[in-house]
Amino acid sequence: MLSVSFAALQTEQSQEKYSTDPTSAYQTKQSEMESLLNEGVEAAGKDPEMLLKVTRAAENVSTDIAVTAAQRAVEARPSPEAYLLLVDALSVKYIFLQGEERQSLMKRAETAARSANKLTRVPTVEMRVKLGGILKDEGQYAESESLLRAALLSAQGDNNTDLRFQAIRSLIECAAAQNKPEEERSWFAELAKNDKANAFDWDSHGDMLYAAKDFKGAGDAYSRAAALITRDWCNAGTAYEMASETDSALYAERQCIEKLQGTT
Repeated sequence: MLSVSFAALQTEQSQEKYSTDPTSAYQTKQSEMESLLNEGVEAAGKDPEMLLKVTRAAENVSTDIAVTAAQRAVEARPSPEAYLLLVDALSVKYIFLQGEERQSLMKRAETAARSANKLTRVPTVEMRVKLGGILKDEGQYAESESLLRAALLSAQGDNNTDLRFQAIRSLIECAAAQNKPEEERSWFAELAKNDKANAFDWDSHGDMLYAAKDFKGAGDAYSRAAALITRDWCNAGTAYEMASETDSALYAERQCIEKLQGTT
């Protein structure tokens, strides 16, 4: 089920133009893949290995199916791997939600992440980073910060730089939420010096600097973000004006007008 036919559908869908129209070729392929995945969940029964296989296949196709398959895998045979896959699926789902449903899914993700940690003699960097990220999303900043700092210490010499910088991004948010601007600057500097700061990182950093009345720094940060987030040329112009950086303000404001012309 998850071999030739599923892979073929993925390939075919990737060649179609994305569309939300349910009658489109793209959505037709989507429905066919979801049908195969649902069949896979039922066929797997209580086989944890098959359920994990379905979960991995569903991750980029249907979050709902990934959650269902991972939950069944956990119930069939609890393991760190199964719990982490459940954490991933729940995290992807709750990030787009609001209100009580978001809170409920975050709590489920936290419980799954803690279970993964408990089942391991020494929690891995990945386990700590994922739990720390969920706690940060829930607003449990102090515990999140403690876990993430421990993860960074244990990650020294680890080649998985993606996890390291994922932890640093969460620590930046923890510092901001706890009103620790110097720590926020310090963690951001780690991203920047390693060339890991993306446009959204620079945008958030610009907001922090603007709030701290470092208008020149904010303008510079917004200018870095503007390559992807076009509206930040306007933010940069405002910040440079506040810093009395006239030439920079004029340049940013021209870019704001030119880049956003014709947009709404």
